Amino acid sequence: MEGYVGEILRVGVNYDQKTKIQECAIERIQKNGPLKTKNGPLKNAKVTERRKQIGILVQTNIRISKEVLAEQLSISVSTIKREMKVLG
Repeated sequence: MEGYVGEILRVGVNYDQKTKIQECAIERIQKNGPLKTKNGPLKNAKVTERRKQIGILVQTNIRISKEVLAEQLSISVSTIKREMKVLG
């Protein structure tokens, strides 16, 4: 999970064969850490909410296009290109 920024749902399941008891634990984690790029942590750039959202979408789907990013965030492709340049 290193480098991931956003909401994480951690689920653990345990089954005891002797007692036949099942246990399940679900934990929701909001991880707001330094946004990472292919070259390491993002430095010397303000981490805005939009940049966090771009980072989350790209981490979720590494092959996402600039057009799809722009559509999902309701911004222009030019803005995506500018932000991606900052993010590396």
